[in-house]
Amino acid sequence: GRVFGKTFEEQCEKVFDNLRLALAGANADFTHIVKMNIYVRDLTSQKLQSLRSIRAKHLGSHQPASTLVATPGLVHEDLMLEIEAIAVIAS
Repeated sequence: GRVFGKTFEEQCEKVFDNLRLALAGANADFTHIVKMNIYVRDLTSQKLQSLRSIRAKHLGSHQPASTLVATPGLVHEDLMLEIEAIAVIAS
């Protein structure tokens, strides 16, 4: 697939935008997320600060359980982060 964004911040925004769209497709939003796994390539304090800021912008006061994993690489060499999210939606 194609990687969007050349900076960590651009990719982070895109990931949260894609997650929002995926949730909307299931008639859900960020408040339905109960668990997030966040993988960051070559984690630095600057990347962590940016991630926290962008995450807060999108999730607001909602704080699902989360795991942050620093990794030396991801499936595509240009990817800087990946987020897995589990959402619970009432039927």
